[in-house]
Amino acid sequence: PVYGLGGLPEGFSRLAAIHGGVFMLNRPVHEVLYDDNGQFRGIKSNGEEARAKICIADPSYFADTGKVVKTGKIARWLFILDHPVDGTAPDADSCQIIIPFKHTGRKHDIYISVVSAGHCVAAQ
Repeated sequence: PVYGLGGLPEGFSRLAAIHGGVFMLNRPVHEVLYDDNGQFRGIKSNGEEARAKICIADPSYFADTGKVVKTGKIARWLFILDHPVDGTAPDADSCQIIIPFKHTGRKHDIYISVVSAGHCVAAQ
């Protein structure tokens, strides 16, 4: 993605709009709303209710509800390199490296995104 991985939420919000979804940014969540069965119903923000069948949000919004179950960890690193990644074409602007879980002894694959000045995320 041009201008870095931060462009992914923008792409998601555009796609959501095409399919009738709403992507809310920079809105405070004052309350998470639940129906009588304890299922998510919506949120309250600035006195307005936004209702939805599904909510994708940071777990911190549901911290004191007993509805969040920790299932694993996410590790993130940022490397700034002055050379191509070994095994890639010397003139490649980007690549994605997937390390299968079988090679690492982990439960899931490892995904590595490599971006460059070609994506406007680093100086030439």
